[in-house]
Amino acid sequence: MRLPFFSFINSYICVMRRIVILFLMLTAVLRAQTNDTVKSAKYLEDQIYIGLSMITLTNLDDYIAQSGFSNSFSFGFIKDIPVNLKGNFAFGLGIGYGGNTYFQNIKITEQDNISYYEIAGADVTKNKFSFQTIDFPIEIRLRTSTLDKYKFWRLYAGGKIGYVVSSSAKFREDGNSTKIKGISE
Repeated sequence: MRLPFFSFINSYICVMRRIVILFLMLTAVLRAQTNDTVKSAKYLEDQIYIGLSMITLTNLDDYIAQSGFSNSFSFGFIKDIPVNLKGNFAFGLGIGYGGNTYFQNIKITEQDNISYYEIAGADVTKNKFSFQTIDFPIEIRLRTSTLDKYKFWRLYAGGKIGYVVSSSAKFREDGNSTKIKGISE
């Protein structure tokens, strides 16, 4: 039985692969378009980021339930690429790592390299689905700061594109334990 949540993740992974390729091509184009004005700008705001999140599953069917503290962790580096001489308008491109863990009542099993999803019974002691991603953050950055002006405002807007590099599921019920790595579709 296929559940909508995991079908969404599978289609999400396919879309992310295409977006990563587009991102890499865009990065190459932006790098090729640099000129002397951009190269002479010495004001850069490169950043290291760390993020912790609590994941709340919403709009689920009545038979699917979240159990426990589903969470996300990410970290990485964003390179500042100024567009003008002042450095107050820039793009931020980076790379990072993300880990996501979901605690819910969907039992994932695998047979002959095919994943099966079903609703777990009431005697479940552990049920965890997790995946790790390589993240590619993209930002548009506006700021009023300069090399010698420290009183300023900034507006950074953007998002992250992630490529799933590994996935796993752990399930324990009445002493029976199942572990799956590299969950197929």
